[in-house]
Amino acid sequence: MIDKIATRESLTRFEARQRNADAFATAAKALLWFAEYGNDDKKPEDVVTVSAKIVASSTPNAEIAQRYIEQAVKGFADQIIEAAISSAKATYEVGRQQEQVYRLGERAERSVGP
Repeated sequence: MIDKIATRESLTRFEARQRNADAFATAAKALLWFAEYGNDDKKPEDVVTVSAKIVASSTPNAEIAQRYIEQAVKGFADQIIEAAISSAKATYEVGRQQEQVYRLGERAERSVGP
């Protein structure tokens, strides 16, 4: 006889762990990229192209306004990179901690037995 409730609970735990692992791996890959290509040795403009297009681009003086918007956005390139790294680090850390929780749970299940 198949215990549907236990099977469903196991599947739910496994799927949650898989989502966590995927997010953790994605964050880790992003951090590796930043370590290699977005490090402190490079200027922000060498790492990322930041742009913002005005919505009303066909209106009078839109080209002039666009130049000022582009200058302003470029001034925030380093902050954008820092925010991206910070976000990846936070996701990575949550994933690492969650994996530790899963491992502790597995050990507890094994020690109790079936």
